[in-house]
Amino acid sequence: MIGVIHTISTAQMQQQLRSRILKIIEKEKQILEEETGGVSQELSEREFTEYMDLVTEERKRSTDFGTKG
Repeated sequence: MIGVIHTISTAQMQQQLRSRILKIIEKEKQILEEETGGVSQELSEREFTEYMDLVTEERKRSTDFGTKG
């Protein structure tokens, strides 16, 4: 039961983190466009998802490593 609760809470935290990061990216994109006269590098949804998956996996590994020692 605890494993299920942990899985659900982890998924919820990941979704909240993704939402916050997307908001920050959009805000920074707007600032960059204003400062450069409209030039910006767009981060695709796929690239963002891949990056977040990588971060999540690395975080999981570091957490697993800390509990196995």
